[in-house]
Amino acid sequence: MERVRFSGYPAPFTSLNADETPSQYGLSGSFSIKADKNFDETFGANGRIVDLKGSWELSNNQLQLKYDTGDDETYELDTSREPAKLISTAISAVDTLRNPQTNVVQAVPFKYQFVYSKQ
Repeated sequence: MERVRFSGYPAPFTSLNADETPSQYGLSGSFSIKADKNFDETFGANGRIVDLKGSWELSNNQLQLKYDTGDDETYELDTSREPAKLISTAISAVDTLRNPQTNVVQAVPFKYQFVYSKQ
């Protein structure tokens, strides 16, 4: 995992819309995509590491991962840069932040994505 991409933060929190290093959030991850249409993934969060396996399909620059656990994920393959990037579907979340203008703590919606680089 190369970065975590944050987006969708409304004003006055727009400065949080940025790419950040995964280690800042205790995250790490990597994929090994195999020619036989299988993959291995290692994902780490706050010191815990999980190894996952599954199969994959690529169509129209969309990489569909089907995990042996029954879950699935879709990544966009961005080949416009070197090295190519895999970008996860945006995940909606809410954070509790103090508004710098009003000093009121409020729920703030945002989205995040995981970005991987081809090794």
